[in-house]
Amino acid sequence: MRLRMALAALLTMLATLSFVGSATATATPAPRPESFSPATTGTGSFFAINGANQLVKWTRNATTYTSQLIGPGWGDSRLIAGLGTSQLIQIRYDGTLWDWKYNVTAGQWYGYYVSADWDNIAQLGGLGYNRFLVKTTAGVLREYVSAQDDHVYSLAVWTGASYGNQSLVTGLSASSFFGIDKDTGIANHYAWSGGVATGTYVGTGWGTVSKIAGIDATRFVTVRSTDNRLVEWNNSAGTWTSVVFGPGWDDAKLIG
Repeated sequence: MRLRMALAALLTMLATLSFVGSATATATPAPRPESFSPATTGTGSFFAINGANQLVKWTRNATTYTSQLIGPGWGDSRLIAGLGTSQLIQIRYDGTLWDWKYNVTAGQWYGYYVSADWDNIAQLGGLGYNRFLVKTTAGVLREYVSAQDDHVYSLAVWTGASYGNQSLVTGLSASSFFGIDKDTGIANHYAWSGGVATGTYVGTGWGTVSKIAGIDATRFVTVRSTDNRLVEWNNSAGTWTSVVFGPGWDDAKLIG
């Protein structure tokens, strides 16, 4: 199956892909992306892995979303998170962490092995370029940073084991993230600074969210388990409003 993400009609995507090397992979993006036009504006992007194990990047433009097929072979991904339009973090089922970056000159994505032993990560969220947040299986939040832009990530700050109830977590910016407790359906918008998370109650009724991915500092998307639609949420003056897209997002194995 191919991921269906249009509002009115199914669009077709053509793509080419090449992988080289053992520790570093490269991917050439599709020359003909598909697009649709929701009635919202903004910038940012997120990534999705569909049922055919293809990685697709969705970029938000002034009036449209544009999708681009990066390539197949992503079935070994357990968690992914976009750190921007040109960077992606991947945790594989073998517990390894990979840092993917797009090289404009080469016109390709390059994947770099970072390290092993990431098996205890339950949630992964991008905070910005070379910066991401994780929630461990013990409920601890940790922020990792690559200060030298060299694919070496150091633990910057962390919390106590107080966030085990946050079933879904996504980063919004270097100073904020969003969390959902699926058991209670309660969502919180967190300010994040120096390893301290300060939550602002958003509301209830979020228990039907199956997947979540940050777009920018005030925007994220979710997939609803009830009808497999993509929902975009935007924060304006402290009020979260939604725009519903889809359907067809049951084909998305991961978003981030």
